[in-house]
Amino acid sequence: MQSQIVLDEDSIKMGRQFHNMKPNAVGFVEYNLSPFEQRAFGGLFSMKSFGNAAIRHGKNIWMVLPFIGYYKWAEYCFWSVEQGHRKKNLPEYEAYYAGLNEEKK
Repeated sequence: MQSQIVLDEDSIKMGRQFHNMKPNAVGFVEYNLSPFEQRAFGGLFSMKSFGNAAIRHGKNIWMVLPFIGYYKWAEYCFWSVEQGHRKKNLPEYEAYYAGLNEEKK
């Protein structure tokens, strides 16, 4: 008696490559779009995008407020202390540094 190999539908599917496997669902439609057909920045500068961005960022304002507050506080401290870091009597310091340079020579 001669053996006969029967190839059913499941055994044929087993031999496919992983990226070519299709789902076993009825009515499943798959759409693909080539990278060359895409618009990378499509609709970036439309008026609708500005409104959506404003709404999206407006919802996250509570996450940004502490950073803005800290920045403003640090800026205030920097400008209020700046006068203390300036030299009060500039000719006195120039004479002092000139004397240091003469001692080295």
